[in-house]
Amino acid sequence: MRVHPGAFSEARAERACALLSNLTHTKDQWAGQPFALRPWQRAGVREQYGRLNPADPTRRAYRTAFWAIPRKNGKTELAAGFAIQGLIGEDIAGAEVYCAAAEKYQAGLVYEAAATMIRNDEELSDRIKLLPSIKRMVDRETMSFCQVLSAEAYSKHGFNASTIIYDELHAAPNRDLYDVLRTSQGTRREPLIIVITTAGYDRTTVCWEMWDYARKVRDGEIDDPAFFPVIYEAAEGGDWQDEAVWHAANPALGDFRDIDEMRAMAREAA
Repeated sequence: MRVHPGAFSEARAERACALLSNLTHTKDQWAGQPFALRPWQRAGVREQYGRLNPADPTRRAYRTAFWAIPRKNGKTELAAGFAIQGLIGEDIAGAEVYCAAAEKYQAGLVYEAAATMIRNDEELSDRIKLLPSIKRMVDRETMSFCQVLSAEAYSKHGFNASTIIYDELHAAPNRDLYDVLRTSQGTRREPLIIVITTAGYDRTTVCWEMWDYARKVRDGEIDDPAFFPVIYEAAEGGDWQDEAVWHAANPALGDFRDIDEMRAMAREAA
């Protein structure tokens, strides 16, 4: 994670952390328990929402956030928290939040996690109306909404997105949906597109292009104060059987990501 210099708002950062921390987990033995942010999650959330635009400190710095996180490190529920933050945590009327992915089923996973978090909270349930048949949720106070999108980019023109959560960008067959959504944010004062993805294999995709760009921003090769890279990956040439390499790529390993399962898979692979 690269932290850009410049003003920082503790109030903005802590407000976002408080909202996410008061949500609940939705799966397995953690279902219903508070979504207490781990230190690595908290650091990313604080930077994403608290860093201010160096040219205009009344605005947030980042317009694009790229979170590269391997499977089973809590990606979907973190994305669900970002969707709820975009819906009710931005202090704007008429926010439009979109959960997108290559397939509607994948985009729906973020929606379903967010909907479960809302159902688990009496205050949120009173405030947010869930429309599961069309995968939409509406904030009754501001008339903001969150909507799942399918991948047919041609039908997405005319939107006015404030926050976009693009899940598993590596699976996108082309860049059409991403480009249409990104260009729909032109009139928003503090637009944010959050790409949260695992790794893919194809190096000709929009995801690989963004991953390469994110690395260069992280490493200081490119100066882009509007781009926030969060990349968990093994270093080039790292020993895949070294548990230190596993931890570098999997921030939840040994916490809610089972290290014994990883060890078993490594033995099978070897």
